[in-house]
Amino acid sequence: MNKKIITLLVLALIFLLGTFLRFYQLGKTPDSLDWDEAAWGYNAYSILHTGKDEYGVSFPISFKSFGDYKQPVYIYSEVLPIAIFGLNAFSTRFPSAFYGSLSTIFVFLLVFELLYKTKNRDRIALAGALIFAISPWSIQFSRVAFEATLGVFFVLVGLYLLLLGIRKKSNIAFVISIVSFALSAYSYHSEKIFMPLFIIVLFLLFHKYFLQRKVLTAFLLILIFLTNSLWLFNSTTTARGASVLFTSQQTQLLKNSANAIIYDHQHNDKLGVLLNNRRIVYANTFILNYLKHWDPNWLFITGDLQRHHAPGMGLLYLISLPFILFGLFVSFRDKFENRYILLIWFLLSPIASAIAIDAPNAERSLIMLPPLVIWEAVGFMTFLNWSISKNLMIVKRFLLIFVIIAYIFNFGYYLQQYFAHTNYDTQQYWQYGYQQAAEFAATQTNKNVYFDNSIEQGYIFYLFYNKFDPAKYQAMHTNSGMGKSCWSIGTVYFGSCQTKVNKGDLYITSNGDPFTKSKLINKVQYLNGNTAVYIYEKS
Repeated sequence: MNKKIITLLVLALIFLLGTFLRFYQLGKTPDSLDWDEAAWGYNAYSILHTGKDEYGVSFPISFKSFGDYKQPVYIYSEVLPIAIFGLNAFSTRFPSAFYGSLSTIFVFLLVFELLYKTKNRDRIALAGALIFAISPWSIQFSRVAFEATLGVFFVLVGLYLLLLGIRKKSNIAFVISIVSFALSAYSYHSEKIFMPLFIIVLFLLFHKYFLQRKVLTAFLLILIFLTNSLWLFNSTTTARGASVLFTSQQTQLLKNSANAIIYDHQHNDKLGVLLNNRRIVYANTFILNYLKHWDPNWLFITGDLQRHHAPGMGLLYLISLPFILFGLFVSFRDKFENRYILLIWFLLSPIASAIAIDAPNAERSLIMLPPLVIWEAVGFMTFLNWSISKNLMIVKRFLLIFVIIAYIFNFGYYLQQYFAHTNYDTQQYWQYGYQQAAEFAATQTNKNVYFDNSIEQGYIFYLFYNKFDPAKYQAMHTNSGMGKSCWSIGTVYFGSCQTKVNKGDLYITSNGDPFTKSKLINKVQYLNGNTAVYIYEKS
């Protein structure tokens, strides 16, 4: 059989495996949506039926939502799945799983272009696609409505087409690559920082090519500016990003520094005043945050926030570590043509996460996964070629069997931890119980129902799970002054409404009894037996 056909068949099998891992039980594991997922889904539902977001804004490029101004690409990508499958968890997560699955193909294509002059590039590309397809880090973010998955996809497409355009001197591929890079910035906030820096590096690395095409290069620079100026000069589109910068918590961050500076002034310590300057504190915080992303314990053992990894393991398989390091070594030892692209990509990828509060963060730094995958593929295939050579055959075969068993064990352990333990161990991190509470509230047509503030963003779950008419809700926004401390959708109230609750009214909370006299009429429990949501009737 033709070598190219075999390669395509193997790639198809890898793609099917990656797609299965991302779509299997997509709406059931995790078994509840968080508030951002519900907001993305309902705003897409609103766009589908009215052409407006929940606030009545026509086809926005930044969705106000909870005041965090969500990026547009994910929401618009949801419109078609919701039209086909209805408004539910599966359709809401569909774009993430879809783009995550497609990314497997583009990892193969990108490796093929990066290593175009390298022997066995097709095998390394297949290994890269397989490693990405089964990567815990990728699967975790492809199975939930995370914008970061889309950001990674458009970067992969953009870089692949750029390299293809340069090699084949294709202006069409070149132009589409820049459009894809621009779309990445409208998919996720981290790419707003990563992509401009990465594009500058690419221009420097391929300056001879760009200088030979001055008109095209000038056009593309203008295109980059125009597509990115929408968020550069509109502060609302970066509201969420600005709110999580570590500089947004200056009081806490600079408290020790301020006290130290007072002490330094009192003791005329000029060096101390210099070292305790807030700019030095910021720089030190950034450096520490940046280096945390290279912590093997974080990457391979403990992982990140509970929603960002499978229970009981890190972001990557432990067996991957030696092959990532070996692949990085081999790429420079053998002087791979585009080795600096991967290295610079890796070095730039933690920057957006490092300037945020809760660094390291697996979602904000997801963009660092592709170079790690590619290095692992290079390292593994180099090891495989060595292990099947004739010298020291018994030792090499033993090592190969050990490595294969280790990969199978790591993969099997991940599947067990994710599909068997996610719902049991992490329900409390996914707003479990909010769906049941929202659906219950809709059935109480003869009573006033109050959602306590402990049910965070309860209104969006009520809108989502009851498929509330978007046009009707938009009219409510215009006429009823929603957003006040206590407001309602019909007879269902949200916000700080305790003083308005009367006898016979229902009160939904994730805490205990909020009143001295009330009757517990229902509750929603986690799988572990703890209570997620309480429903009381005021006595």
